[in-house]
Amino acid sequence: MADFLDDYAIIGASGDNFDCDATGGWGTSGNASSVATNSGSKVEGSNSLDLTASDVGDSSWYHDVSSGNRFKITEKDLHFWFKYVKGKGANYLVQDGTAVVIRLFFGGTSKYADYRCTATGDLELKFGWQLLSASGKSLRGGSTGGGHNNGSDYDLDIYRVELKLNFANKNDTPLGMDCWFAGTIIKVTSGTSSSPVSFSDIAEYSNKDRTAFPLGLVNKQMILYNIKCGIQVGDGSSGSGHSGYIKDYSKFLLFNQLSEEVKHPIIVKNYSTLDLGLQVSGSESSYYVDGCQIVLPEDRYSDFSVENGGTLKLYDTKIYRWRYLYFGASSDSGSTIELHNVDIDSCETLFLRASTQNISYLSVHNNVNSINDYAVNITKPITSMDYLYCYRCSVGAKIDGDFTLKTFNLTDNTVDLKVLSGKTVSLIDSVFSESKLEVC
Repeated sequence: MADFLDDYAIIGASGDNFDCDATGGWGTSGNASSVATNSGSKVEGSNSLDLTASDVGDSSWYHDVSSGNRFKITEKDLHFWFKYVKGKGANYLVQDGTAVVIRLFFGGTSKYADYRCTATGDLELKFGWQLLSASGKSLRGGSTGGGHNNGSDYDLDIYRVELKLNFANKNDTPLGMDCWFAGTIIKVTSGTSSSPVSFSDIAEYSNKDRTAFPLGLVNKQMILYNIKCGIQVGDGSSGSGHSGYIKDYSKFLLFNQLSEEVKHPIIVKNYSTLDLGLQVSGSESSYYVDGCQIVLPEDRYSDFSVENGGTLKLYDTKIYRWRYLYFGASSDSGSTIELHNVDIDSCETLFLRASTQNISYLSVHNNVNSINDYAVNITKPITSMDYLYCYRCSVGAKIDGDFTLKTFNLTDNTVDLKVLSGKTVSLIDSVFSESKLEVC
């Protein structure tokens, strides 16, 4: 098995019983019966906790997080494993968004926010164990109460976690919960160019191979990967167990960030490589095929960073709706960027600042910045460039050095090019509008 790390851990202290191996500290309200351990059906450890209701309507199970072990929902996603039972009989839970709610209490046990885990309750829930989540300020139709200001209070520590179930019918078979945990990112710390790690390997680690408890955060359906975490390649050090190499192709990679606040970045560290798509050598030249799509949901904001010493190879690949693309560090002295037949759509800014940059047929368009910002910022010389096309942007490109650029096509932008004051830029075999050039 490949080497992986992550920052996911069960919330609270060991005695808080958020691992659901014991019942201590769990209270009830509404029609909820006391929790009971179940050793026969579990996701992690020795037990899960059974959940039963004495009547229809609301039932709740809650637990306080001990001092010194609290967390912020604006910094980490919160997940837990939920067991639902359904069959030919009447549905246990209602068929709307109030069926399963995570209520979190901020800065004490008065201010709370309700996070709806589903939109349609029983209709959406599967039979058996499934992962449910809360993140940031994304309530999905839920609401705040207890004096919560629906603003800065989200940044307070979580003092209490409560699971609220709305029963349409009493459940003669217990439902269940197991393993409340929080975190943000999976780290790949193995792989080589001859024996790389794939996203299928990452999914296996997330769902089956992880030693402590399954995360359930990287799920694949044919070529679609639903990724509910960030991915980091390597830990910044060299050698076995530190450097990473991910290679994959023909995949749709949805980084399904759950809220605006908790980021799911892509990070390529020193000594490590992310390699997507295929380079095929023909009789006359190389061809780039079978790339990937790397997508964020609408209204989510995460960065894609290649740090000093990292290597990024993208072939026939599309990047859609990311925020900043830091392809090279601000004072880069050793990273390598290969971008061939790459389309960057509706991102904010691409920073081209790696020590080695080989580019062919790169398109950057429809950036989402204001009119005073730029879609591409070039701060290091391009080692090899064969056509960079920048269009339909507020400001096409900003150049921060004395550079010569070839086959640079700047069209249909509000401003085509900004050049740093005192610098000289030579554009050869390029297309731009002289009326859309500015010194900054």
